[in-house]
Amino acid sequence: MVVMAAFGPFVLLLFFRNPGFMSGWYEAFPTVREGVGYVSDGTGAVFVTTILFFLPASWPFPRSQYTTYGTGQHRILDWDVVQRKMPWGIILLLGAGLCLAKGTVDSGLSCWFGNQLSSLGDLDVSLVVFVTVVFITFFTEIVSNTATATIFLPILAQLAVTTLHVNPLTLMIPATVACSFAFMLPAATPPNAIAFSYGHLKVIDMVKVGFAMNLIAIVAVMFLTTTLYGAVFTLSSVPQWALGLSGTSTCSGNLSNATNATGIP
Repeated sequence: MVVMAAFGPFVLLLFFRNPGFMSGWYEAFPTVREGVGYVSDGTGAVFVTTILFFLPASWPFPRSQYTTYGTGQHRILDWDVVQRKMPWGIILLLGAGLCLAKGTVDSGLSCWFGNQLSSLGDLDVSLVVFVTVVFITFFTEIVSNTATATIFLPILAQLAVTTLHVNPLTLMIPATVACSFAFMLPAATPPNAIAFSYGHLKVIDMVKVGFAMNLIAIVAVMFLTTTLYGAVFTLSSVPQWALGLSGTSTCSGNLSNATNATGIP
């Protein structure tokens, strides 16, 4: 009952942090730079979790229960339980993966990889789709799905329109699907880390099975690209909205920043 009572404010904090149709409560806190602040969805979760350390385990409750803090007997949560129940291995594993992904993006390495795809313009469209799907399938093992899509989709859209002269969805749809093929490494996605944390699997076990799943997924995407995607989406011509795509992407700024920071031309 008490946990349910704490869950309601948590949902409200998530919804009203930045609802879009009105000012969110995050605006009351300072920002690092324009559009980026210290408050995130995790802020509400940490706040509500902290409250659980003070709420009694029964509701309604007599005075004797909420005046005996420190015994750990009448509170919803105490630090001993956190130390024993918290999957610290998963947290460290996912944290390391997020740090690796962040470093890959901020250093400009991911954008450099993405810009190498522009050299595929001389190949057949089907071969370009295949190379793109294979590359993104293994790239997303170390970089988050969202970051991978943010980096590669603008580059692929420009490649499709300006070089291949095809509908950008021809490359963007299979590439977007491939961003979710994170099957090999424990840190690639939270479900992988949870399965790995039980201790019954080794990294090499996940790599073997994940590699096979990646191959199956690549074949499935290529099959759907040549059959279903063409039937559902009109891919035979370049749409009007794609004609206005410029030759710049989010990676151009990242690469220039990385160059300025490292001094490497």
